[in-house]
Amino acid sequence: MQDIKECRRILIVGDSCRGKSTMAGLLSKSLNLKHQDLDDFFWVKKFTIKREKPKQLELVNIFLKENNEWIIEGTTRDMVSLCLKDADVIIHLWFRSLLPQLICITKRSFQRRENFGSYLDLCYTTVLKRYKLGRRNKGRLSVKELIAGYSYKVISLNAWEDIEKFKNDIIEF
Repeated sequence: MQDIKECRRILIVGDSCRGKSTMAGLLSKSLNLKHQDLDDFFWVKKFTIKREKPKQLELVNIFLKENNEWIIEGTTRDMVSLCLKDADVIIHLWFRSLLPQLICITKRSFQRRENFGSYLDLCYTTVLKRYKLGRRNKGRLSVKELIAGYSYKVISLNAWEDIEKFKNDIIEF
């Protein structure tokens, strides 16, 4: 696998509330690469008004055509799948079980003073995605399954200690 310091296209994927944005920010600063959050393509107005899926995908494709160097982070499978082939490395941040993830989502929601409806929606969506429940998730590949074909360029981190060590290594270079 290519040394992270030499990568010019980095895709960071994984579970909600796992540190994708923090990781992307650190890498962006350390490697002097543009950081793009897939949420910016997903939402018209962040966490309130969603874009139609065709428009989301169009915006991702435009971004990929116009930018040769990037750090892209997000969880939306359809948009993530457009970035897999072009990424030099894929960093996968995930939780082994649901409870710690829901606890992190709860803490973050209270820290950000998010409205209760948005918090409940994220918890609900998280459970549906994890267990492939509901009509939008049945038969669809998870992010973990999507990246399986690219295992030669995946860095998978799930323990807090591993994520912290990786972040500290980034800060040091």
